[in-house]
Amino acid sequence: MVTVNLQICGPIRLAQGQLHVVGSLQPVVAAPGDDVILPCQVEPAFNVAGLTVEWSKPDLRPDPNDRLSRVEYVHLYRDAHEVPDMKLPSYIGRTALFTDSLRDGNISLRITNVTLEDQGRYRCFIPKLKGQTKFSIVRLIVDPSLTETATTETQLDPENFHVPDLNEEIDNKAEYVCGLRYEYMYYECKAAVTGVLRDNEQTSMHAKFNAALIIVTLSHS
Repeated sequence: MVTVNLQICGPIRLAQGQLHVVGSLQPVVAAPGDDVILPCQVEPAFNVAGLTVEWSKPDLRPDPNDRLSRVEYVHLYRDAHEVPDMKLPSYIGRTALFTDSLRDGNISLRITNVTLEDQGRYRCFIPKLKGQTKFSIVRLIVDPSLTETATTETQLDPENFHVPDLNEEIDNKAEYVCGLRYEYMYYECKAAVTGVLRDNEQTSMHAKFNAALIIVTLSHS
């Protein structure tokens, strides 16, 4: 079993006095069957052992046709322990934080025995962090052409830190508050929460709303 570890290091060029959750602009690349570490860190170092830490796949959303569907996590740490009840089934028994390093701000996630289905974007998020940036995105690529040969460790320059831009901050806030709603209701909620909607989202919201209105009208006719 190979561990692929992408480390964050080097001097931080972030706003002084502000806490930031930082990941990596470089993707983590692994072969099927590898163990990987998705790097995520609070800078400057800050004890987060008493805070909630969420790892999720932001491209996965609850089923809008299922009223009982809920947000599920790759890994959820709350009240000083993992909460497995809200975990995506495919990650059960395969993820872990480095709990001894939480006091230093290290919220990196270890995933064992990665598969092609694990590929994608991952979000590390500390909802109650009193800082400027509460989340970051790390991308995992699982390449079947690679073979398990040796441990890969990559040193990163500060230029490779990933700090979310304004659009990501807006989308994250909307997903956190509005994620369990039907699609057209999600866009209405996003507009109310953030005051921002893209043109395609406005079009989609109106189309979905009109479709829902037609269904309701026909059901009562």
